[in-house]
Amino acid sequence: MRTSKLLFWVLFLSFFLQQFEYLGLITPLKLYMFATIIGLCFSVMLVFLKIPRYPAYVYTVGVFYMYILLTVLWADVQSVAIVRALGILLLVASYFSLTTLYLAEPHLLRRSLFLRMSYAYLLVSLFWYLLGCYLYYVVGVETGDGIERKLNGLYMEGLVPRMKGFADSPNNFILLLLPIYYFSITLFRDISKKLLFLILICLLFTLSMTGYIVFVIASLILLLLQSFRVKVVVSLTVLLLLLIGYWFYLNSEFVTSIIDTRVSRITTGSGRYDLFEYSFSIVKESPLFGHGLAQARMFLEGFGDRNLQSTHNSFIEVSFEGGMVGLCLFLLSWLSIFIYILNIKVSKSVKLNLFSYLLSLFIISNANLMVYVELMVFNFFCIWYISQQCKKIYRNG
Repeated sequence: MRTSKLLFWVLFLSFFLQQFEYLGLITPLKLYMFATIIGLCFSVMLVFLKIPRYPAYVYTVGVFYMYILLTVLWADVQSVAIVRALGILLLVASYFSLTTLYLAEPHLLRRSLFLRMSYAYLLVSLFWYLLGCYLYYVVGVETGDGIERKLNGLYMEGLVPRMKGFADSPNNFILLLLPIYYFSITLFRDISKKLLFLILICLLFTLSMTGYIVFVIASLILLLLQSFRVKVVVSLTVLLLLLIGYWFYLNSEFVTSIIDTRVSRITTGSGRYDLFEYSFSIVKESPLFGHGLAQARMFLEGFGDRNLQSTHNSFIEVSFEGGMVGLCLFLLSWLSIFIYILNIKVSKSVKLNLFSYLLSLFIISNANLMVYVELMVFNFFCIWYISQQCKKIYRNG
């Protein structure tokens, strides 16, 4: 059984290196894909030996994905739909492998190991981002054409230097900060001040308004469980940070330009509001069953003089491709995970954290297409993983 534990951690950690990929084929090949294939072979063997007991919501989500795969049949451009379908099958395989490998040898994560891994990952991610900034601003390395330009851990959006770490975008990097944060506050019931500081620094450099909203809500929920003294200290600290930020805004032309650019994009939802309105108009053309898998990108070609790949909203994308049938199944999937958290036998504080985690993913799904992103599937697994770990702790007192 040591093999299953090793394969589990290889697959688990591969998601944190999303940036590294091979672009030579019709779709990028990422590390988690290779790890999934290896883990899948071993997982299938384990299932033949003993069928694991998966949580009920897995089957609900499975029905949703089966329907979405079925929409390939009425997609106008089937070549694109088939590529997306293969990606979905790989996502399902990765979740199946992670769950099966863990159930083969359940184990408690040690706090010391978690902290060492988290410190190392966040520090190296910061170095990777700062190295990109150095190469861009000091050395003058070119980053390519278009709005989205990447260099090491740097993601240049116009003139704004955003941090993406080892993910392929700042918002996806948020999806890597979330498990680190929720593992700490839920599994270990507190968070190291050093780790919290590193998370906040990384979060700040992403310049992701979605990420800011997610972590502000998460912090407010966590603050409900704290004493009055802690609430006062946190409030004063936030106020101080806002005043410092305002001072830099008034006295630094570079900071001023960044903040003004981000504020201007907030007022238009980074161009999303017009995109959402346009997408809804196309959804109405085939409201019941949608236009078929991966067809949103075909309808959006040339919209706003941009090469858009999606509607930037999971719920609109599902409606676009699977119609009302797909949207109902998608909402049912979210509801089934909510019910799962509601019914697990853990402390109220753990449930509150897991609901906060789920809410964070829900918010991100409204600002980006997350249905077919490996990090979204990975975070859903992390919710289940945390719940399994906490159930063991709860039973042992």
